[in-house]
Amino acid sequence: MKKIACLLLTLTLSGCSTVYFNRAQVLKKQDNISQLNQRLEQAVINDVQFLSPTNFYEAKQKLEEAINKSQRSTDVNVGDEIARKGLEAIEKAERVAVKGRELLEKTLENRTRAYSVDANSIFASEFKNLEESLSRVGKHLENNDTNYVLEQNKTLALGYEDLEIRSLKRSVAELAKAAYDQALAASADTYAPDTLKNAKKELDIAVKIIETDKENFSKAQFHANEATYQALKAKGISEVINLFKTQNLSREQIVLWYQEQLAKAHEPLPEKLSFDKSNHDVIESFRKHIANSNLYLKGLEERNIVSQKRIAELNDKISSLVGTQEKLKLSEANRIQNFKEISDLFLPSEAEVYAQPDDLIIRSYGFDFEIGKADILPSNFALLNKIVTAILKFPKSTIEIQGHTDSTGNNKINQALSEKRAQNIKEFLINISKIEPARLTSTGFGSQKPLATNETLDGRTKNRRIEIVIKFANK
Repeated sequence: MKKIACLLLTLTLSGCSTVYFNRAQVLKKQDNISQLNQRLEQAVINDVQFLSPTNFYEAKQKLEEAINKSQRSTDVNVGDEIARKGLEAIEKAERVAVKGRELLEKTLENRTRAYSVDANSIFASEFKNLEESLSRVGKHLENNDTNYVLEQNKTLALGYEDLEIRSLKRSVAELAKAAYDQALAASADTYAPDTLKNAKKELDIAVKIIETDKENFSKAQFHANEATYQALKAKGISEVINLFKTQNLSREQIVLWYQEQLAKAHEPLPEKLSFDKSNHDVIESFRKHIANSNLYLKGLEERNIVSQKRIAELNDKISSLVGTQEKLKLSEANRIQNFKEISDLFLPSEAEVYAQPDDLIIRSYGFDFEIGKADILPSNFALLNKIVTAILKFPKSTIEIQGHTDSTGNNKINQALSEKRAQNIKEFLINISKIEPARLTSTGFGSQKPLATNETLDGRTKNRRIEIVIKFANK
């Protein structure tokens, strides 16, 4: 409240006739609006928007209406009554959702599974239709039409399960099927029928596993990979046989072609490959030449390791002779100065900065995302520019962008949301700055690394954050 009072005093003294608070400032200065925003965020994670859509969207509308009014007023009570009505609506929605989760347990379980294999992207139109149907069921839930809900639960559960299976088939078997089709186009069914049959057998096994044992995804992937290999092998065989046919090669010419291929493969080796012996002896010579070259390379590698170790020892001695201690002191002084300058960049509401021996952490609570979304909003541009300024102070560093959520709601969705938000911030930094893309990585931890208890509102707010970890190249 002290910060708000200072802000109001500043506005009064400066003679401003109009004021405008951004979304983050409104959520900080108005408790009921902030609480409604957080309840809606949790509701999205818990699928309340589908289980009680009328109440949910009424609450969401009230939130936006309350924020809009509060943005244009210095009176901290403006928007409070609207937010209270929104809280009442979300309370109703959550009560309906409790019953909905019991009646639609299978549907919600299958929906999460379909979502986890990107069915919402692969079959976007069909997934959207199911979502709309689920939302209509939610309206019947609000009207206590239990029979209709139970009846639709079976249909929706099957619909989401079908999309899950089809998504798995596409992701696992699509490459194998494409390779199989290429082999057919190369007439492998005529020139390499046995190899092509092996490919078809492995592809059928992969698809069967997906249909009957979805949990065994790695096994399905193994058979799909083998199907791809066999199909491409059949294609290669067909192409070679076709070459012989089109050029009308004699048997002698075929053997000479084969020896020419061996000679090309052997060319990088120092020894000469001779064909004045049996094919068995030619292959054995090839094998021995490779083995000898491997031994030679291994010896070079071992001598290189010894040399590198010796060079490192000499460098250590040189460093100690030219004033290592003075260099360390200068480096530490520069690092302290940089830390101070970076700390001064950020307002307390935007981020906290922590210096550690090997890295510097910018822990930001100031990012403003819409509920359940990861899009970068214009209100965050100023904060992102400050982060760019901080990163550019360490030109030889690498940067990891970490997304974190609180523990409310579905763990898989929390994980995916944290990853997407971190990824979007990474891409934004690449696009607006001269930071080399290779220096930036992103990851999401979901709710795995809380800073505070998730049992309180303040704790959950602290746990929902973005961390920019600047890792120093040299200590």
